[in-house]
Amino acid sequence: MASYVFMGIINEKGKKRPEHAKAFYLRAVNMAPEINTPNKDYVSFAYAGLARIAQSRGERDKAKAYYQRALELAEYTSVIEEAEKYLKKGK
Repeated sequence: MASYVFMGIINEKGKKRPEHAKAFYLRAVNMAPEINTPNKDYVSFAYAGLARIAQSRGERDKAKAYYQRALELAEYTSVIEEAEKYLKKGK
């Protein structure tokens, strides 16, 4: 699952290929329940990535939902701050 998240980040931020990134992030999110990982931070990174992609496409409702889910799972300050900033701005 972690490798899918990292491949999503590489494709989103490095290669600027959001469609590929989205596919990797979705794989990670869909895989999480199957492996029952105690580390939910990888999943929170994937949701934040999906939120950024949705936001870039003008899909505000999707971005908001993804950021809310990321915030529920996140432990890393960077994800928490990113999600809170977006959600606060949307009000």
